[in-house]
Amino acid sequence: MSTNRKIHNILSKLTSEIIAEGWKPKDVNAKLKSRLSEEFRDLKDEYTYMPNSSDEKESSHKEWLYDLTIRRYKNGRFVGVEIAAEFELSSTCEGGIRRDFFKLLQADAANKLFIYKHDERDSLKNLGSIMRDSANVYENDYPPEKLIIASWSTTDQCFTFY
Repeated sequence: MSTNRKIHNILSKLTSEIIAEGWKPKDVNAKLKSRLSEEFRDLKDEYTYMPNSSDEKESSHKEWLYDLTIRRYKNGRFVGVEIAAEFELSSTCEGGIRRDFFKLLQADAANKLFIYKHDERDSLKNLGSIMRDSANVYENDYPPEKLIIASWSTTDQCFTFY
């Protein structure tokens, strides 16, 4: 199964958790980072991934550039970044969300994941389409299908993928 498909499956699983456990909006960002990190930590032996998240307790493993980075190692040596992810679930500032998206867009990672939240009433509802358009015209050799853009609808309690 591709990494991209694994990410979709994990987000589907987390959607059920978010709804079942009634995650509060202010907690979703931290919980999502933590749960995604856990999910990939469970897979690390199979895929030699080593997740580093900005929420990790050990200071030597804190991520500073992206909210979650899954690094690939071979024989104990770093060989690449499998996933770079940014989560903007606590922010509703469109400018800040776009800046983080552009930061992620230029990442040297095999797969990229960007998640933000929107409400049916706010201007962020269509931001995913705008971001996808930006990614499609970004001048690089990165395949667009390796970028997952997902928005969490606080109204519908589900992810929409762009």
